[in-house]
Amino acid sequence: MKILLILRHGKSPHLEGVDDHERPLFPEARRQIGELARQLAALGVVPGTVLSSDAVRAAETARAYGLAVQIPEPLLLADLYDPGAPEDVLDAIRACGGHSDVVLVVGHNPGLEEFCNLLTKHPQVDRLGTGSLAAFEVGIDAWTELRCRQARLRKLYAGH
Repeated sequence: MKILLILRHGKSPHLEGVDDHERPLFPEARRQIGELARQLAALGVVPGTVLSSDAVRAAETARAYGLAVQIPEPLLLADLYDPGAPEDVLDAIRACGGHSDVVLVVGHNPGLEEFCNLLTKHPQVDRLGTGSLAAFEVGIDAWTELRCRQARLRKLYAGH
């Protein structure tokens, strides 16, 4: 059994003159992401692999999560910044191999929201707001086996 955590980046400001890719997190978002990470760690859910969009706000979200529970540095992927299709997210997860039982993916909408709804047999995620996390269970031995419609939504943690 594998656990897949899909986390939309934390809340970030829209700053005049700052490119979308370079937008930082609000300081409060870092704290909220850390609280979420500690809450999941208390349940025994600690990622062994972290995949993140290379956008500043997503990378900062992944690092805030990691600092709170001492997990590896995120692997920053340009394909997760603006995925053209949910299949891009699926490909990134499959490529991470089979060593980690828990994988955390940090990215953006609409790609992550669409991906969440492809993971299960019936769409279950109406909205994945900033800082929200969807936790899925998947009955596979290795991430290379991950396919659409085979996961079960374990819980949706609403962001702020």
